[in-house]
Amino acid sequence: MTRMLGYARITSLDRSRLALQHDTLASAGCERIFTDTTPAAGAPQPQLETVLAALEPTDLLVVWSLDRLAHSLTHLLGTATRITDNGAGLWSITEDIDTSDPDTGTHVLEIFAALSTCQHAIRREHALIGLAVARNRGRVGGRPRALTPVTVAQARTMKADGATMTAIAQALGVGRSTVYRYLT
Repeated sequence: MTRMLGYARITSLDRSRLALQHDTLASAGCERIFTDTTPAAGAPQPQLETVLAALEPTDLLVVWSLDRLAHSLTHLLGTATRITDNGAGLWSITEDIDTSDPDTGTHVLEIFAALSTCQHAIRREHALIGLAVARNRGRVGGRPRALTPVTVAQARTMKADGATMTAIAQALGVGRSTVYRYLT
């Protein structure tokens, strides 16, 4: 016999949204509902860990919506995989997704994995585009150079005049290794 366990989550103290989730999960037939109230998305979800540990093969974890279960697509994929690897199923009422369905259940996880890979590629592409745009505008990321071209010229002049590397470093307010790096 399939046991249905519910999971609800809110990220604020909006009790009406929590009540909606609880009512929906109860009317779906959940015998117990685990609830997390987190201060922000991405915060720990101790009740989710509790319900995942309580799942047995043939159980069904029911959520009102997939966004209540996980805070990112990667987290969703990992959580759904943990559920199905245990022999249990996942049912999202709002999206009408049921991984325990023999016809479509396994394909749902394949789609999640493909979407997660796509999301990662899109984020990477956006980051690279942002870096290229910044570079074209003359902005270079990273730590600023310790010596400017003017101070490098000054260091070369001091070295040519016989100053020690220690004296040059003290005069410029940098370490000796920095002077060596610029002058050798």
